[in-house]
Amino acid sequence: MNIIPDSSPDDDRTIGALLRRAGARDLPPAHVQKIVWTAVHADWQDMMDGRKQRRRRILGWSVAAGVAIVACITMFVVEPAPMTVATIEHIDGRLIASSSKGALPAIAPGGLVVPGESLRTDAHSRAALRWPGGLSLRLDHETAITLQSPTRLALVHGTVYVDAPDHDDALSIATSFGTVHHIGTQYMVVARPGLLDVSIREGRVSIDSNESSLIASAGERIRVNAEGTVERTTISATDDSWQWTVSATPAFTIDNQPLAAFLAWISRQTGRPVVFASPQARTAASQVILKGSIEGLDLDTALSVVLSTTRLHRYPTKDDSIGIALTKP
Repeated sequence: MNIIPDSSPDDDRTIGALLRRAGARDLPPAHVQKIVWTAVHADWQDMMDGRKQRRRRILGWSVAAGVAIVACITMFVVEPAPMTVATIEHIDGRLIASSSKGALPAIAPGGLVVPGESLRTDAHSRAALRWPGGLSLRLDHETAITLQSPTRLALVHGTVYVDAPDHDDALSIATSFGTVHHIGTQYMVVARPGLLDVSIREGRVSIDSNESSLIASAGERIRVNAEGTVERTTISATDDSWQWTVSATPAFTIDNQPLAAFLAWISRQTGRPVVFASPQARTAASQVILKGSIEGLDLDTALSVVLSTTRLHRYPTKDDSIGIALTKP
């Protein structure tokens, strides 16, 4: 391997003197310079064209990549889910659902209902819906409704029952006679050709039409006919006309619940107040924790079965109340 020593100032001066002594080189003829310049310029032009093509390809790839990204974003942009009005809580028989586009797939408990959907029961079916705030709506036989919004439904025909324990659960029921509003209540609305029938079990409701507005309270029944004539009568909380609602009532989950909660639920579903024979019986009802299920049992049977597992029993009363007493040891 040859080692080239570093140059020194003396070496640089020597090389400079030799170059000066050699003098300037002769230039080639003009036509030769032109040929060389033309060849060099052509090579330079080819190089520049190549760079432009590469830039175009890069730009094209960038645009294509951008389009692909936009396409991917478009593919993964999900339309917001429609607002849910209520949940199907119970079906006894068959519940038929439809929308403006036609019939919808079969609906089952747990299914969601959105604005614009219609529900219908036939001559052998009933159903119950629950709103997020706890409001319960029950449909009797041969009833058709349309859920227009979370706070408004149209009762096309048939009978509905509303149980709204929370005063904030607003719901308007539109009928051909007018619109029914409630103020924390249990009530029933029947819409038939030529008749609107509203019964109030608890709380108050207002019935508004273009011509008039009226208020009805618990224990009252209002009937409005096609001529606009209003008939106001009384109705008890245990009248037979309420009984259909029991078969549309979703079962109460008793497991790990106090007996007192179950008795309160029974009272609300039947309209019959619970009375205790003694303070000790009331205390025992709040202390007993239930286990198991009452699924498939009617309310009277469920009450008897549940009480049989405790130290409490039902005793007969002179009115519609449900009497609860301690069983003697």
